[in-house]
Amino acid sequence: MVTDNYRLKRPLTGIYTGLCCSRSKANIVVTCDMPFLNTALLEHMVKLSPAYDAIVPRWPNMQKEPLHAVYSLSCLQTMKKHLETNRLSIIHVLKEMHVLHLNKRGFAELDPQFYSFLNINDQADIDLANKIAAERKI
Repeated sequence: MVTDNYRLKRPLTGIYTGLCCSRSKANIVVTCDMPFLNTALLEHMVKLSPAYDAIVPRWPNMQKEPLHAVYSLSCLQTMKKHLETNRLSIIHVLKEMHVLHLNKRGFAELDPQFYSFLNINDQADIDLANKIAAERKI
């Protein structure tokens, strides 16, 4: 466990700190409340990553999933610039990087129910996760 490099409590701070501590070219970034991560999907994203700063899933409505993504160490300079100028939106950071937005078709083949993107925020989400886990016999 490491302490964030900046005291700001935003996802960008955690991603930046994690990348600073990494020795890997490709770094999987996911939230701790995603119970059904799909390793095949994550491996696919890592394989795509060498030519990009980040691989970020994107839904048809253009909503991005920056907290289920793969980031390269090449992101550090841009992230640091944003943190030092108090611009903390990871979505804005992505606009300045070379990003492959993996569209729904790109991740549906590996995760057809999109369970990888389920995150737990309330009791209804817990109930849904328990139902999915029971159906999948996890």
